[in-house]
Amino acid sequence: MIGPFRKLMQFAECQGTFVNGQMSGKGYCRLCNGDIYDGDLFNGEREGTGTIDYANGDKYDGEFQDGKRQGQGQMIYLTRSNKYVGSWKWDIEHGNGTMEYFDGKTYVGQWYHGLRDGMGM
Repeated sequence: MIGPFRKLMQFAECQGTFVNGQMSGKGYCRLCNGDIYDGDLFNGEREGTGTIDYANGDKYDGEFQDGKRQGQGQMIYLTRSNKYVGSWKWDIEHGNGTMEYFDGKTYVGQWYHGLRDGMGM
């Protein structure tokens, strides 16, 4: 079924199962900004595991809670040529994680609100 997915802002189209007017279960959504989400949904929110292919070429593959990247996930920042693998909270890097930078350097350690926290390795 194709229909509006109002919880994801600026939707273009969604395919999947609607329960009481909300997407639930596996779904595929294309947003007006060109982003594509493919994964688990509950009551119209990204919930569980899924993948976001961003219009700018970046890609996230991992866990979601309440529509946000939360839990374990991997983000490839094509625009910065970086790759982060680790914990997410509130849609940003937070907790244990590894960032591989475009220049070949790697940081392994704690992240706090998207910033490196501590000495790391």
